[in-house]
Amino acid sequence: MSTATKIFGRLLVTVVFLASLSACGGAKYPSIEGQERDQVLSYSEPAADHIFQAITDGDYGAFTQDFDAAMLKATSQDNFDKLRETLSQKVGRYVSRSVIAVYQTGADSATVVYDVKFTEKDQVKSTLTLHTGGDHKVAGFYIYP
Repeated sequence: MSTATKIFGRLLVTVVFLASLSACGGAKYPSIEGQERDQVLSYSEPAADHIFQAITDGDYGAFTQDFDAAMLKATSQDNFDKLRETLSQKVGRYVSRSVIAVYQTGADSATVVYDVKFTEKDQVKSTLTLHTGGDHKVAGFYIYP
């Protein structure tokens, strides 16, 4: 399977995921609450920090440092540079983020949904999907400027 096909597949899954969240109020995927939510955030927030700081700094190595093997394979320096350019043109520079929700999206994965604030636009949606077992690597990252 080509890299472009993998990237398109991950994007399609995320679009379907977000559409189901808005259509069903999140009912399709169980919400993670309490201590389990705190546990997911204990490893998702450092990964999100690395990703958003790396976008700001233009640091591809830091951007991908928490990615699993599939994400590393699917995310080139060129893709990263294009993401930075798109964000810069459409929403400006990263300012802050807040967690909207955390969902159990698979037997061993959770997705954190964020509202992200940029200098030119507030409330940009972003998702970060991580493995909940083992090394807690990032399995998906999407931002919708």
